[in-house]
Amino acid sequence: MVASSLSTIVIFLPFGLMGGLAGAYFNVMTNTMIVTLTCSFLVTWIGVPVVYLLVGQNENVVGQKVAENGHGVKKQKWVGFFIHRPVIAISLVVLLITSIVFVYPHLKTGFLPDMDEGSIVLDFDSPPGSSLAETDAMLRQVDKIVRATPEVSAFSRRTGAQMGFFITEPSRGDYLIEVEERS
Repeated sequence: MVASSLSTIVIFLPFGLMGGLAGAYFNVMTNTMIVTLTCSFLVTWIGVPVVYLLVGQNENVVGQKVAENGHGVKKQKWVGFFIHRPVIAISLVVLLITSIVFVYPHLKTGFLPDMDEGSIVLDFDSPPGSSLAETDAMLRQVDKIVRATPEVSAFSRRTGAQMGFFITEPSRGDYLIEVEERS
């Protein structure tokens, strides 16, 4: 259990060391997975045996000889079903493998989503210490220039915010400018 949990946690560690925008996205996921896997390990290692000792044993059986198979684990009926009917078990495995062959080519495999090449992100920084009203007044002039550009089909502006999960000053933000497609 220790090796299994640690090997999975180690896989996520490089994601936490990434920088830039990808690092901002994957850092949250990495921390979540590490905490979740650690808690899962602790529950499996400590909690499940305790719950089994409290609930899992029948009071009439405590102290009696362990079952013939060497442990007190109850046999599962579904396992016996497939052992006695190998044709059904093999058919199920073949069906699962066949479905993987047909589904796998349609799965998305990119590390990051495809970039939208029909738009431009324009970051801006007004002078440090500018208020939101001052920044907005300056950007109204930029809005006029962007509107006057014939290749621009639409645009939006975020003032006091940027792409990502961090807090920014009111003097920073970005434009998302959608450019018309050329024929």
